[in-house]
Amino acid sequence: MIYFTNEFFTGSYQRVFEFSNFHPEPDLTGLTTFLQIGYIPTPVTSLVGLQKISAGEVLYVTENGISFGKLFDFDEIIHEERKEIQLNEAINQYAELLQKSIRRRIGNAEEVGVLLSGGYD
Repeated sequence: MIYFTNEFFTGSYQRVFEFSNFHPEPDLTGLTTFLQIGYIPTPVTSLVGLQKISAGEVLYVTENGISFGKLFDFDEIIHEERKEIQLNEAINQYAELLQKSIRRRIGNAEEVGVLLSGGYD
């Protein structure tokens, strides 16, 4: 998660409080949203003036200020037309893709760790 204002950016929520030009003030919209749905959607945070970057975006910092861009164009990923397939075929394709992606990630590693969340380390 990347947090930012017009003057700084950081990958740590705790580091936000170290910036001398930032004076934390609760964002009631963000906090109310959290209490209603259990999380705070991007770009809102729990502090006024602090935002977070949306998934799939890149933050650019230049002499002209902060701007955003897409990490990648989804059209590059979804380049084939969708077609109807049977459930069993979809399950098999998913299993093959999952195995390929894990193999690509771990390479020839003999030992791997798995987080309780189901993530891969």
